[in-house]
Amino acid sequence: MSPSVLPNKTYNIAAIPADGIGPEVIGAGITALNALSETLNTFKLNFTTYDWSSETYKKTGKYIPDGGLEELKKHDAILFGAVGAPDVPDHISLWGLRLAICQPLQQYANVRPTKIFRGTESPLRKCETGDLDWVIIRENSEGEYAGQGGRSHRGKAWEVATETAIFSRHGVERIMRFAFETAQKRPRKLLTVVTKSNAQRNGMVLWDEVAAEVAKDFPDVTVDKMLVDAMTTRMVLKPDTLDTIVATNLHADILSDLAAALAGSIGIAPTSNLDPTRENPSMFEPIHGSAFDITGMGVANPVATFWTAAEMLAWLGEEDAAKKLLDCVENVCEMGILTRDLGGNATTREVTEAVVGQIRKLAAANTPDQSNAPCWNVNDPQVFTITVCGSGTAADGQQLATSSVGTELPTAIGIGIPQVPGASYQYFIEPTMGYLCLAPTNGAAMLQLCVETDPYWCVDPFGMGPWVQAAGWWEGHNGYPNQLLSCAVDENQLLSCQYGGYDYLELGPAIINDPDWLGWYPLLSNKSDRGSQYFSTNGSCN
Repeated sequence: MSPSVLPNKTYNIAAIPADGIGPEVIGAGITALNALSETLNTFKLNFTTYDWSSETYKKTGKYIPDGGLEELKKHDAILFGAVGAPDVPDHISLWGLRLAICQPLQQYANVRPTKIFRGTESPLRKCETGDLDWVIIRENSEGEYAGQGGRSHRGKAWEVATETAIFSRHGVERIMRFAFETAQKRPRKLLTVVTKSNAQRNGMVLWDEVAAEVAKDFPDVTVDKMLVDAMTTRMVLKPDTLDTIVATNLHADILSDLAAALAGSIGIAPTSNLDPTRENPSMFEPIHGSAFDITGMGVANPVATFWTAAEMLAWLGEEDAAKKLLDCVENVCEMGILTRDLGGNATTREVTEAVVGQIRKLAAANTPDQSNAPCWNVNDPQVFTITVCGSGTAADGQQLATSSVGTELPTAIGIGIPQVPGASYQYFIEPTMGYLCLAPTNGAAMLQLCVETDPYWCVDPFGMGPWVQAAGWWEGHNGYPNQLLSCAVDENQLLSCQYGGYDYLELGPAIINDPDWLGWYPLLSNKSDRGSQYFSTNGSCN
């Protein structure tokens, strides 16, 4: 643990999980964001969840209750899941919730970054990480989705339906300026304007003309123009020739889905619905949709939501935190922890736990160099064997035994689950997460217990308690499911891990016989009447 730092800012976030896999991925996103906030301790996030969904619509006739938009305006940002249900027409769900937020709150700039993550593959031949790195800017308030038009003579042979695209000079100019500003901030300073002015001779011609006018104010930005149909082939055949792309509401909607697929999966793609004036909160969402075909299966890819969360943090001014979050996500992908849409078999929960594990490791980067400290380095690949020497019960906090183990290992570990004396265990470092684990070698009742640590286990020289992160798990059998442990360091500098009210592990700092060695001693707990054990590291209980 590093010395405590008070968070500089608290952000109020409205969470709208909505439909399908929305609640699953938004739950994962909130878990990762809370872990990041707690680990960095430079900002706080307060989430308010709004149950606005297709189920709400079917019960009340409305997606958003009266006064709902005014409630949203009280927040700094909106984290949105997905909208759409099989038994509600898509045009009702889209206009009833998502567009009913974007348009009144003037979120006119829809931003969709695309890149190939480390550890993932593009379906394009020879396209590797770094070759495809785009930002697509979508006009988000008018154009083809302006909602203008109608139907007459319904049901008759001469029925007519119109869908009118609206292009205003004001709307086109503001999105063009935003696109040029975005391109100007990127290293390549390259902007491609997508159009269809050869066939659409009014609105799209105005689009082109305004783009050319705005370009004069950005002489350092290189601009080219592409017809939308030709743009699809360029994205596939020459992805490295593109960088920042601006397109209409409809065109960018289609192109950004293609971009996500070319990057590996629509399951990793984020989007930001921005009000660049910052008069209203902006909304951030994964673009994959509600995906009812996998809802409830626990296999939805949360990466798009993690990337979306990073985009939200960057918009709020927490650029460093956003970069760290995205680095953690890419680390997990590079480790091969991927959902099935990316060619893996990990679940939503497993990917989330892996990302949280990477986030927790960020704390180590903020601690002093302990390479020369008298601590056991958990990155050491050695495996150590210990043997249960006895068991007993005692009052909370009473020390049962210590053993002198030199300077390689913590003195002992107390586990609040009954074991058979003589059972043999091994310490090892779990390779995926870097957790310190204790596992049996001769068929004991508990299969495995792991606790996440910083690279060095020792007593904090600042007097802040042991450097142990608040996370862990145990794996059981004989009807006991795998469970996450809830771990915390209390005011007595004791690490306690619990599940369901039972104490499974307690560790505390101690100075033992060797004055140069800072070690650990086992603590007992009778809260669950399960006792504790003490151990030997040489296989002997003498």
